[in-house]
Amino acid sequence: MKQFSSRRTNDQTLDRNFDELAQFSVDVIASQIVDNIIVKDIELGASPTNVAHLLGRAPRGWFIVRKNSNAEVWEPQASPQPSTLITLQSSVTTTVDVLFF
Repeated sequence: MKQFSSRRTNDQTLDRNFDELAQFSVDVIASQIVDNIIVKDIELGASPTNVAHLLGRAPRGWFIVRKNSNAEVWEPQASPQPSTLITLQSSVTTTVDVLFF
């Protein structure tokens, strides 16, 4: 995401609005949840499964955004390679989409 650059006009009110918009863009870009990716169709079961999260860094967190059964999903252990993989496990066999951030 590209940061918004403030603009200068002859109108102080408009200049102040541009400054606030520029600061807002800095805050949005720095947000921990904006930098995310959804990995689809991950098959999980009763055994721990290493999943490539594709972020290029250790994830800050994750959400299940779709699942095809009434399953609980959790991280049973620390990942062996947190910059590329996360370990997930499910209470029953299920297929999920996960948003990693």
